[in-house]
Amino acid sequence: MSGPAWVARWPPLRPVAVLGLGPAAVAVEAAAGPGDALDRGADAAGQAVAVLRPAGGVPWVDGSVPLGVLPEAPGVLVPTARRPVGPAAWVGAALRAAAPAAAVVVCAEGLAGVLALGAARPRGGAA
Repeated sequence: MSGPAWVARWPPLRPVAVLGLGPAAVAVEAAAGPGDALDRGADAAGQAVAVLRPAGGVPWVDGSVPLGVLPEAPGVLVPTARRPVGPAAWVGAALRAAAPAAAVVVCAEGLAGVLALGAARPRGGAA
């Protein structure tokens, strides 16, 4: 599945998660706390990590991408300052179809496919 095209969003969404692509992936994973959910995936450089912090206060790492909930598609996280081109509900439905068992999916520019945070492990949990 190829990803959607993206344009700027104003005002930005409230961040609830963070995505690290390439070199930022290692730092984002290291910033995850014990109650955070995380998942690993791939980008063009070979690695991506998303961290969802249910308690709020998203960890910030240089080079990371803050994520917010796509308003028209609950359960879909996108960059806070970008939005997919096209009807967001349709885009959200397509993204959810890519990982139907996941509670939350992440989609962003540079990410190969989607990350499925419903399948994510709590930080500090069993691997």
